Amino acid sequence: MTSTGIPSAIILYLINRALDPAIIAQKNALAQASKHANAAVTAIDLVKVYNGSDHEVSQYVKSIRRSAKHYFRQALCNCAQMGYIKLWMITLFVVGFYFAVVLFDQGELSPGNALTTFYAALTAFQSMEAIGPQWLTVIKGKSAGQALKRLVATGTEQEDHRSGGGHRPMSCQGHIQLNSVSINVDAPHVLIANIH
Repeated sequence: MTSTGIPSAIILYLINRALDPAIIAQKNALAQASKHANAAVTAIDLVKVYNGSDHEVSQYVKSIRRSAKHYFRQALCNCAQMGYIKLWMITLFVVGFYFAVVLFDQGELSPGNALTTFYAALTAFQSMEAIGPQWLTVIKGKSAGQALKRLVATGTEQEDHRSGGGHRPMSCQGHIQLNSVSINVDAPHVLIANIH
């Protein structure tokens, strides 16, 4: 029964190889969709003036469709993995039971020992079957952790770059005038002013 472990590990590795690129591509497509949505909402006046809503919607939909394509690839990899594990379990069950019957007919194995060995191996392999549905979540968590690590590394590089050549004045020289100051009624925390 355990002799099928190495070929099965190779097959599962080949199936899982497509997961990481699909997760990264899905994140990139979702980030692009978020950028399109944010740009359209931020510059809503320009979108209205130039009648660009159709263009913005089409860009957003294209990004979402790319993201869906990569998510579908992840789902296919996960289904292939779970399907292979289930096929592996069924094959082990049939072959193991047949092998135990052959050994019993030859008098080399008692029925009690055959069933004990068979169910012990089957129980061990069922734990691998239970991991299958959770594997995609584990891979996505790993990818999210790597993205956070890159983000933190990028942030510290930018801080190092800023601290190396930047100069922050201790005081302001000159005068600041605020003219035509008003408060937005819909959002009272927003000040509108002309700064000179």
